[in-house]
Amino acid sequence: MHKEKETIRVTAHCHPNTGLEIEEALEGYEIHLGRTILMESAHPFLVTEAGREEGYFGEGGRIIGTYFHHLFHNDAWRNQWLNHIRRRKGIPEREINKINDYKDRSFDELAVKLKDHLNWNLVKAILGQWGSQI
Repeated sequence: MHKEKETIRVTAHCHPNTGLEIEEALEGYEIHLGRTILMESAHPFLVTEAGREEGYFGEGGRIIGTYFHHLFHNDAWRNQWLNHIRRRKGIPEREINKINDYKDRSFDELAVKLKDHLNWNLVKAILGQWGSQI
C-alpha cells in the first residue's frame, strides 16, 4: 500500500492475448492506493499507451478485473463485451449504441423543456444581481 492515492488519466488497448479486437483506444483513469501483483499464469486485460500491462482477463472474458475507471464509457468496448454475453446467451447481437449521441439528444430535449417553463429574463436578472455583488 502507498501513503497517497494516485489518480491518473490512461489510454489503453485490449491486450492481444484477450482476443478482443477493438481498434479504438480506451480512455479512462486509474485510481491506485497500492500495487497489485498478478501470478505469472494470469492473463493481463489491457496494455496502456506507456506499455504497462494492466488488469486481469480470465475464462474468455467472463472474469475481468481492472483499475481502469470509465471502461463502459467506451462505446466500442461496451458493445463488444455486451455482444459477447449476448452470443453466449443466444440473444441477437446489437449495433453500437453511442452514449454521447444519446446524451446530446437528451440534453437538447431537456433544454427545450426548460426553455418553455422558465422565465429566462428573471433568471438573467437574478444572475446580473449576483454578478454586481462580487
